Amino acid sequence: RKDYDAVVYLRKEDKGLCFALEYERSRKTEQRYKDIMAAFNADYRVQQLVYIVAHDCLRSFLRHCFIQTKRPIVVALEQEFQLQVLSCPAERIGVPGKRGPLLELLQTN
Repeated sequence: RKDYDAVVYLRKEDKGLCFALEYERSRKTEQRYKDIMAAFNADYRVQQLVYIVAHDCLRSFLRHCFIQTKRPIVVALEQEFQLQVLSCPAERIGVPGKRGPLLELLQTN
């Protein structure tokens, strides 16, 4: 079972929104990210996973590691998140071309 940095609960319009939040400052091994993806795919406490990353190289590496994800993983840059929070530009991994404001990429339940 994955121990996330945080689990966030929000309301979006009239629906609930729950996601795990990971803050990533440095790169782990590719195998470690594959293990994280497997744990996340088996964990139904949260519907999606959001990574806030320190730099673009790390975002590119996560895109590579999580390309086979079966569940929503969204990535945003720390610098943009600090300025715009839920309105910051983000990318949903595993869905080519799926970019937009972080809040719009998160799925409600």
